[in-house]
Amino acid sequence: MRAIKLTTAGETVEITISEKEQLRDLQREVGGYIEIVHARYLPYPLIMIVDEDGRLKDYPENRIASTLYGRQIVGNAVIMKELETHRGIDLVGLDDADFDTVTLLCGRVTAPAQKESRPDADTSKATEENNAVSSIAENKR
Repeated sequence: MRAIKLTTAGETVEITISEKEQLRDLQREVGGYIEIVHARYLPYPLIMIVDEDGRLKDYPENRIASTLYGRQIVGNAVIMKELETHRGIDLVGLDDADFDTVTLLCGRVTAPAQKESRPDADTSKATEENNAVSSIAENKR
């Protein structure tokens, strides 16, 4: 399944999550037990998966994930989609439209072999990013 990983280094990377080993893969990507959060600036049904113990593990802040969530997120985060089925709620991969939405909100998404870091920005740059994400997310809803 296609997903996007937001790293604490400012990278936005396309990843693949196995349907059979979904929990194991997600735990590996975020670094521990998973928690699903509904980010303020991600349109439904997109969700963010984080390490539920990230603060206790003293993970660094994830600026991109924090901006999308509306509050501080620490550690790596994964963006997927939730889908209501007859069994309950399932996590599913991103389709092209979802991928385009996340790309608009987060900037360029790199393939795993082409990881590129975004340079650190000053506080005014972070405020501009917050305003841009809010504007795009509101227009998508």
